[in-house]
Amino acid sequence: MKLLTCGCFDLLHYGHIKFFERASRFGDVVVALGEDDLVKRLKGEDRPIFTLEQRTAMLQACRYVSEVIPHGFNENMSAEFQRLVDCVKPDAFVQGQRHGKGHAQIREVMAVNEIPIITVNSVTIHTSNIVEKIRDVGEGLVPAPNEKAATENPPYYFDEPGDVVKGKAQ
Repeated sequence: MKLLTCGCFDLLHYGHIKFFERASRFGDVVVALGEDDLVKRLKGEDRPIFTLEQRTAMLQACRYVSEVIPHGFNENMSAEFQRLVDCVKPDAFVQGQRHGKGHAQIREVMAVNEIPIITVNSVTIHTSNIVEKIRDVGEGLVPAPNEKAATENPPYYFDEPGDVVKGKAQ
């Protein structure tokens, strides 16, 4: 069975992995991954954290994901989602318990195409909460303008896997 899901997956975490793992029990998971401008519109000016290329690579490395398709929904989300469905031809749409923006349009397209929606129970972790926590922990860790950042002269530099060079990059 071919399953379609969509999202930003801006900071891949344990909750996402558990979602993909559980969804993959029903079939092959195809991820429609939000393009950078879409993530910025949905999540805010400081997002995405990782670029589309980086997020795609992370999802492709996940053994529970069969395929990743970048998408960018604009004004007419229903029509654009319909084109995605026409391209992927999923047997079902799979989602977690928490639905993102635009879920009504997704439900509408699925109903018109008589494609069932499967809700998968997964671990409740939200990327926005992780980002907020990192920001809270990081406050005060940014060096003052006259201080050198710890990363300017790292004790070790990793050039290629297996290569360790003490001090700065050659």
